[in-house]
Amino acid sequence: MAAQGMQRGTRMAVSQNPAVAVVYVTAVFLSTMDTTIVNVALPTIGRAFSVTSTSVDTVSISYLVSLAVFVPASGWLGDRFGGKRTLLTAVAVFTIASALCGMASRRRTCGRTPLPTTLRSARR
Repeated sequence: MAAQGMQRGTRMAVSQNPAVAVVYVTAVFLSTMDTTIVNVALPTIGRAFSVTSTSVDTVSISYLVSLAVFVPASGWLGDRFGGKRTLLTAVAVFTIASALCGMASRRRTCGRTPLPTTLRSARR
């Protein structure tokens, strides 16, 4: 009998339970980190767009609504395409989106007008 973790041929046997636990904990960590980043960034977002803190609460509400939409959708996608593929795709999309957000310039522009000015004029 080969003990767990011993070599079988040329590959190491990895118990599935710890692997699933590591992937699950990593996914929960990414979700928690994303929520924390959004909450920490809210005052800066408010100052950047010159809006009150109550107006910035829309960001939190939108985030919660997106969770309410995507949690059931991810269950359906997991049933349709498989849990592993769905989770790996979600983590990849999250990582790419986070990297793009990190690379975004501080002052985005729409044509020649800075974006905050464009948004303020659109609200009037």
